[in-house]
Parts: sequence; C-alpha cells; structure tokens
Amino acid sequence: MMPLQIKLIATAVMFAALAGAGWYVHHAIYQSGWDARDVIAKRDTQIANDKAAAELASANDKIHVLNLSMSRNLDSINTSHYEAQKNADDKIASLSADLRSARLRLSVSIAAGSCTPAGPDQNSAAGAGDRGEARAELMPEVAADLLAIAANGDSAVRRANACVDAYNAVRDQVNAQ
Repeated sequence: MMPLQIKLIATAVMFAALAGAGWYVHHAIYQSGWDARDVIAKRDTQIANDKAAAELASANDKIHVLNLSMSRNLDSINTSHYEAQKNADDKIASLSADLRSARLRLSVSIAAGSCTPAGPDQNSAAGAGDRGEARAELMPEVAADLLAIAANGDSAVRRANACVDAYNAVRDQVNAQ
C-alpha cells in the first residue's frame, strides 16, 4: 500500500485537476454563451441596418421621381412663359416700328384750350372713339419710348407670374406627397 502522504498528495492533485477541468468547461460554456449573444446582436444589428438602407433607398427613389416630375413641370411652365414673352416682344417690336414710322399714332387727352392747334382742322378729324375731347398727338419717338416703358412693366409682370406659377406647381406637388 501507499503511504498516507502519497495518497493525500495524489488526492489533492486529482481534486486540483478536476477543479481545473471543471473551471475550463464552465469557462468554455460561459464564453460560448457570450459568443452566441454577440452573434445574435450582430445579426440583429445587420437586419436593422439592412432595413434602414432599404427604407433610405426607397425614399431616395421617391425623391428622384418627384424631382424628375417637378423638373418636367417647371420646364413646361418656363416654356409657356418664354413663348408668351417672345410673342409679347414680337408684338411690342411691331408696335414700336409702326409708332416710329408714324403708321400708328399715339395721342393723349389734354385740357381744352391748353394747346393751340397747328392747323384749322387739327382736332376735327375725330376717330370713332372721339368723345369731343381735346387731344394731342405724341411725337413718334416719345410714343415708342412710352411703349417701351409699358413693355418693361408688362415683362416684369409676366416674370413675376412665371415665378408664382412655378412656386404653386412645386407647392402642389410637394403637398400631394
């Protein structure tokens, strides 16, 4: 038989080995539990990230479609206002040429007796719209200048209307979303 001391030492070594093996097994199981939790957390994070990326892509697609639609609407508005401005410019140019060449004359009402007629029939050749009022004919250059001033004002109004139309189109389209 073995001496008692050797038995005690062998028993202590065996308990130490069993305790170490138990600690190792416990630590391995505990660590694998943390690893599993990490894997689950990473998977959940990836799922959330994928969902957010899909929602962002969908929102970007909607914005892109809205942007294209707005661009088309604004192009249409700009084209129609450009055509209106060009037509007005053509009409103004024609009127201005007629005024400068005296084919078209512009007159204004004046107070009776404030002007001395150049000839005996100056105011007697009344047009269809004459209401018996005294009139003075403007010089062709002055009439063309007045027409240019009025044309500039009309052009500004058309540009302002184009801005309002563009604003309303964008507002309506954004509010429809």
